[in-house]
Amino acid sequence: MNTTNNFVACYFRRSDRGELTFNLRCLGRRWFDQGATEEVDRPVIHEFGHHFSGDHLSEAYHEALCLLGAKLKRLAMEKPEEVRRFVR
Repeated sequence: MNTTNNFVACYFRRSDRGELTFNLRCLGRRWFDQGATEEVDRPVIHEFGHHFSGDHLSEAYHEALCLLGAKLKRLAMEKPEEVRRFVR
């Protein structure tokens, strides 16, 4: 995304699908080379939470973050090889 805004990413929901865009100017190129790290996971989970609610203070948004975190943990436990592909 080419912008002077200071957000690291944004998520646009379009019916049942969405689009996640990262701000290269804020993150820098090295951020994308990290693989699966907590620094990368935090904004990804945060933005995907907006698929369920755009309101950071709503219960729906909080529940979405909990659900996404739980699903990520479940994937890591049930299919660790899938997660390891992204670990550098």
